[in-house]
Amino acid sequence: MDETAASAACNHLLNQIGLEAETPEAYEEKLVELLQGNGLVNLLCEYFGYYLFEHLSQRFDEKISQMLGEAVCEQTFDEIKSDIIGRIKLLNLDIPVQSVDWSGQQGHQITERIFNDILRIYEP
Repeated sequence: MDETAASAACNHLLNQIGLEAETPEAYEEKLVELLQGNGLVNLLCEYFGYYLFEHLSQRFDEKISQMLGEAVCEQTFDEIKSDIIGRIKLLNLDIPVQSVDWSGQQGHQITERIFNDILRIYEP
């Protein structure tokens, strides 16, 4: 796994949880809530989606800048991030994200499929 992308994904999740809690008690309550129901799975989907976004962002930047120009590229990154996270949540319906070997062949295939599918959206 890309350590920089993994670290950014961890920071993203910790910030997201922290922004929703105004006190240490509220933070702890939020963590307990995340461990119940589908909270942990949703957190994993968010993590892997953000990880893939970070991991692929330079490739997206290069390809979309070439296809549409730099100004459009900057505007599309939030959309791309949301799209990737959504695709990971859909993937989780078929294959639990915690069972994917993200550093192996399976993870590579999923990553490339998501990258290529998103690029097709922005092709002129």
